[in-house]
Amino acid sequence: MIWLDVLIALVVLVWVITRFTGFKLPVDLRDKATRTAEYERMFGRKTPLGGKPRDAQREEQRAVLQDDLAAAMQDDGEEMGDESMVEREMPEQENPRDNQRGKRGRAGVTGMPEGLAEIIQRDRNFEANKFLSGVEKAVAYFYESWNAKDADALDQLCGPQLLARLVSTWEEHNTWESTVLDEVEELKILRGRVHGRSAVIEVALRLRLREGKRTAARTVDKVWILARALNGSDPNWELQDVRTVADA
Repeated sequence: MIWLDVLIALVVLVWVITRFTGFKLPVDLRDKATRTAEYERMFGRKTPLGGKPRDAQREEQRAVLQDDLAAAMQDDGEEMGDESMVEREMPEQENPRDNQRGKRGRAGVTGMPEGLAEIIQRDRNFEANKFLSGVEKAVAYFYESWNAKDADALDQLCGPQLLARLVSTWEEHNTWESTVLDEVEELKILRGRVHGRSAVIEVALRLRLREGKRTAARTVDKVWILARALNGSDPNWELQDVRTVADA
């Protein structure tokens, strides 16, 4: 029966390692492959034919964003990425329930949001409805990657500060729970602005989410802040911050 004792000891050892040292057992590679395929379908392959590898494009963009957004946040007297994703709140007047369009699932632009004209002037290829369609797809990608604790997948979408916050939440909070996205009910552009060589757009989202062990979905209002380098080779927008509206 020595072999049985050895087997039991190995099982206990694996449990102790995974429970107390943070060692991660291999994840289902099929799930990761699915997320990679979904990302490439939405944003293009990592190494496009005849072009720069996506990693190189992204690093160039991040260098520009880091300089421009750091200066912008200093001017505004605020910082991105200094609070937990689930705790950060927006001022009451920024609630996307104000001036909502009323039809569930509709994405679009009502009038001309503040600052968007300057972005359009600087980037003639920018199309608001196409941008919002991409954001809607990215929301589903975000929550799927979040629930899988897939940092590599989130790195394709999120800026470094936000990614660090998300990973910290997994590693440091014993109360971390998954968040299932049932529906994107509404989304719209709140405002845009240009800082140096970078464009920043705030998007209001009304989501139906099931958090943790909840069986019933609830409506949650979020604001996503996305940015990209206007003259960069990477056409994709990078998620800089996720905020929860105060009275959602």
